Amino acid sequence: MIARTDKLDDLKKSVILTLQAGSYDAKKDYFLILRDVDSKVEILRHALKIDLALANDF
Repeated sequence: MIARTDKLDDLKKSVILTLQAGSYDAKKDYFLILRDVDSKVEILRHALKIDLALANDF
């Protein structure tokens, strides 16, 4: 899909991501992967670290 605007602010989207309960290794890379909804082709892969400061062990 080709953008119909060249203004970056018109292309920005905000989303809320919820982590599945479990343990995450703070040293391991996890990936946010964006795929085209129709073709399922990977458009972007972004590495990130998950380091949770608080655990819900009450």
